[in-house]
Amino acid sequence: MADQELRPAGRSFRGGMICAIIAIFAGLLAGMVDYYSGSPKPAAFILAVLTGVLGYVHSRRAWLYALLSGPGLFLVLLMSSIFDAAAIEWQRPETYMSLTAFIPAFIGAYWGVLIRWLACKLDKKPRPNPDAPA
Repeated sequence: MADQELRPAGRSFRGGMICAIIAIFAGLLAGMVDYYSGSPKPAAFILAVLTGVLGYVHSRRAWLYALLSGPGLFLVLLMSSIFDAAAIEWQRPETYMSLTAFIPAFIGAYWGVLIRWLACKLDKKPRPNPDAPA
């Protein structure tokens, strides 16, 4: 009850949490794809598409979903070295280059925001406010 009184009316805490969890899993999924494939392109595509969908759904929190999904590649490499699935040499460039996953994550998230903005402009209706009470 106290939590509902502190939040402004109309904010969907549960919807934002679900999207945040999806963003974390998207980053880990992209990390697993990057770990098992030889090319970083599929992982970047997964990050861009999934954060784009999240950016379309919650345009005001697109930056948060990109920040949550970006370090997934690095975390998968870190977990594989901790659990010794495959030993990683920390001097290898791809270990630190995995942090560049923030780039496709932010590009995808803000492409989703742009597509939502364009869809609202072309529909000639006022832009829906996700924080407005229903």
